[in-house]
Amino acid sequence: MTYIGMDVHKNTSTLAFLDPASEEVGHDKIYTKRSDLMRALGELSRPWVVAVEAAREAPAVCGWLRECGAEIHLVNPEKLAALGKLQSAKTDLKDAQLMLQALVHDYLPEAYLAPPEVEQRRAVSRGRRVMRDNSTRLRNVLRTAFCHIGMQIPVRNLTGKEAREKMPQWLELLPEGEGFMAGLAWLHLKQVEDCIELVDERIKDHIAGDEVGRALCQLPGLGPISVFGIMAEIGEIERFEHYKQLHSYAGCVPVVSQSGEQRHDGPLPQRCNKVLRTWLIQAAQSAVRSAEPSRAKKAFDRLRWRLGYNPAKVAAARKILTDIFFTWRHLEGIQE
Repeated sequence: MTYIGMDVHKNTSTLAFLDPASEEVGHDKIYTKRSDLMRALGELSRPWVVAVEAAREAPAVCGWLRECGAEIHLVNPEKLAALGKLQSAKTDLKDAQLMLQALVHDYLPEAYLAPPEVEQRRAVSRGRRVMRDNSTRLRNVLRTAFCHIGMQIPVRNLTGKEAREKMPQWLELLPEGEGFMAGLAWLHLKQVEDCIELVDERIKDHIAGDEVGRALCQLPGLGPISVFGIMAEIGEIERFEHYKQLHSYAGCVPVVSQSGEQRHDGPLPQRCNKVLRTWLIQAAQSAVRSAEPSRAKKAFDRLRWRLGYNPAKVAAARKILTDIFFTWRHLEGIQE
């Protein structure tokens, strides 16, 4: 067996390794390429236990390590930096040695290592969010261009049937420069919306064939698109033993400041899964606007006038997330 700490960067990576049987300690610097990594591992005794710092290049490296059967531990970079504050210097080798030491002595600050299927769901869900953000920007470009000539477009949906029929006529009313750019934005918007439609069809087909997805769609405020995004961000429900851990992961619990008998609830935390929190807030907004009664709507109505609209909306999101937690674990057959 060989323990390995690996500090990964775009061009090169640094390895620090220890063989407990021979007590051989060493280090190596390689190019961040599959062939170089395979060569370096081939010189070390099997099996390999590798600690990899979470970075942009880490998914590719973890994929290569999976291929050769290595045991992988993904390292939280912020907590690793806190451990390394007592080091006399910060270098790639020092970071690799720090990860190796933490791995050997079992105090490695690990992050969640998503399996390949979760990574693929996240790629689809987050890619769709990027497309939706682009669509919003393009809509704003069009509305701003018409606003500059004092014209309000008489339709809400800029990609609907009426807008598609009349937009060429409206674009002719704009000055030359703005008309040119607005025309390009209009063409781009149609392309983006067509791509989003294709993604939505793929997501709906996936949820229709997934037992957990179909069950979660029955909860208030949730539909196939939001359920797919929430499931992608949570990953595996088994890694949360209590629903409050899931609340903290989603950043739906205010930061608490307490001293003695005084307690103050501050803003929502910045260190959390903000994508998951956004999905939950959107679900809460849908749930509280619905005429159907639900735990989320009841919590919102109870807290709205005492705490305000936004805190009440977050409380509704927590109720939805709690329902997701218990529904999902029940379907997975996890005993409470």
